[in-house]
Amino acid sequence: MRARLNALLCAAIIMAVPAMLVADEGMWPIDNLDRLSWNDLRAMGLQLSSKQIYDGKGGGVAYAIVSLGGGTGSFVSPNGLILTNHHVAFGALQRTSTAEHNYTVDGFNAASYEEEVPAPGYRASVLLSIEDVTRKVLSAVNDSMGDLERFNAIEKRIKEIVKYGEEGRDVECRVVSFFEGMQYKLFTYFVSKDVRIVYAPPASIGNYGGDIDNWMWPRHTGDFSFLRAYVAPDGKSAEYAKENVPYRPAVHLAMSTKSVKENDFTMIIGYPGRTGRYATSLEKKRNTEQAFSKWLEMSPDMKKKYGDVLPAIGSLYEEQKGYRDKNMIVGQMNFGCQMLRAAGTLDHWTEEKTKSDIERKPGYQDRDVPRLKQSLRMIQMSYDPQVDRRVLRYFLMRAIELPENQRIETVDAALEGAKGPEAEKKIDALLDKLYAGTKLGSPEERLRMFDLSREDLLKAGDSFVDFAVKLDKEAKALEDRDKTMQGALQRLSPRLMEAFILWKGGNLYPDANGTMRLTYGTAKGYNPRDAVSYRYMTSLAGVVEKNTGEDPFDCPKELLALHESLDFGAYEDAALGDVPVDFLSTCDITGGNSGSPIMNGKGECIGAAFDGNYESISSDYLFIKETTRSINVDSRYILFIMDKMSGAKRLLDEMKVR
Repeated sequence: MRARLNALLCAAIIMAVPAMLVADEGMWPIDNLDRLSWNDLRAMGLQLSSKQIYDGKGGGVAYAIVSLGGGTGSFVSPNGLILTNHHVAFGALQRTSTAEHNYTVDGFNAASYEEEVPAPGYRASVLLSIEDVTRKVLSAVNDSMGDLERFNAIEKRIKEIVKYGEEGRDVECRVVSFFEGMQYKLFTYFVSKDVRIVYAPPASIGNYGGDIDNWMWPRHTGDFSFLRAYVAPDGKSAEYAKENVPYRPAVHLAMSTKSVKENDFTMIIGYPGRTGRYATSLEKKRNTEQAFSKWLEMSPDMKKKYGDVLPAIGSLYEEQKGYRDKNMIVGQMNFGCQMLRAAGTLDHWTEEKTKSDIERKPGYQDRDVPRLKQSLRMIQMSYDPQVDRRVLRYFLMRAIELPENQRIETVDAALEGAKGPEAEKKIDALLDKLYAGTKLGSPEERLRMFDLSREDLLKAGDSFVDFAVKLDKEAKALEDRDKTMQGALQRLSPRLMEAFILWKGGNLYPDANGTMRLTYGTAKGYNPRDAVSYRYMTSLAGVVEKNTGEDPFDCPKELLALHESLDFGAYEDAALGDVPVDFLSTCDITGGNSGSPIMNGKGECIGAAFDGNYESISSDYLFIKETTRSINVDSRYILFIMDKMSGAKRLLDEMKVR
């Protein structure tokens, strides 16, 4: 253990050395900005100091950025108004739509605070503080522990830290690992549980181009929407209530109407989900590993200390292949089928609530009860029995294709070993039985069962609950294998990162893990292949050129008229002679960054990130500076649509747009 802590200390010292910039690559933790080369950043056009971005005490533009759970947003007014993507807000639009008012197609524009409608399931998390808790977490383990024991010990210690951090406070806490488990940090958030829809453009703007243009450039999508965070009258976090009032953020961003020129400095702050930049054995990763191994060979001490790590990690993943497909199908079945997911929630909750709070699975503690109940209620907003049945049928068909050593016994038993066309008949009969014998299609029944004891739930005889309970026995065995593997990786991966840091001289940033990150770059086009060159910006003329009058290129008539009349107002780009729509940046982003504000050197919002280009699809694993680009909707297009097409003057006034 002493050697382990010494290695951590060594790594920490190395990491404290300012890193050399690697092109525009890197999703830098917001509390590690001192590692950047500020002379270079200033030369690129950044006018803010490190403290003006994030000072750790509630000051800086970073405190205007919010996590929306899978997406990002930013406060753009003192009254809790949040800019995000249309596709991030889409779930809220869908859940609140009716046959008479289809907000996903027609858009939404609240004329007053009173007309803003709840966004079911949405929460806005505002960062309050970050604390390094590495020693607290790792003090729970020792070298004599087995891998599963190690995983469980770390998981329990994290729950203890979170419980202590939240006790008696109106906050939510998360402990997250960095550098493959070499470091752990405690993030504390204030959470607005009452988020409301304020404005969304019609789908013919917010999703213009649809799946055809997804990942493509040139792009002409107005992918933006506005939400608002609300709190109780006393300022505390609260579920939706009429008497709630808009949240007053400490910091909000100014919306810019200035032009974005090529090579202008840009930065994005947001909550990227997951990357695997340090994952082992992709083709280019294997080349990196070979170079790393040669470096180890040059030093007998380094080889003795770290030479076993890559082979050991390789063995773990080789072993995982023996149950990976089964694990994936069981997981997808439980996630994709809403009735099975509801049954699984009830199965897990009635079992976990018999334990002390700290011994329960993450996600099933007392702090999680409101969320669990809300998820059971919200099923009704998107549940279609026929669609649900087709989804489950698909995964059952996949299950019968699994190799003999990865069979799902619960499925095989239900199908009585049938194969081929006979198996399909058995699957249909099983589905008939499951959907006919359940009451989980009713929200009232789901919530009633949530309050049952474990014994009473099992006695209820619900077909989906009974199936979920049987399936869960296999899922638990798979879960234990996964935990054992994760425990082994918690032991091995930090050693690999320590060696990489020594090899690279400290020039590393951690993989994305759902925490706030800063990435910077410039507005810039690219050359994807021979004789092809892409400009960095698109315009309203391109929207009109793509118009076919049919989805997904059905440009609104009002927008066509505005283009015809050249009524661009203050939103015209002088160089384009038109309204800018989307632009490219070399900023390094991934899933979870959707809705993140992209800012200029003054920290003003010049747009919102919403996608990457086709050439960046592999960027979760490998950043290629020549072709990896983020795609962003320009703030001027956002304001132009709101002003000229929607007449959303009250929001422009609120944001003080001049």
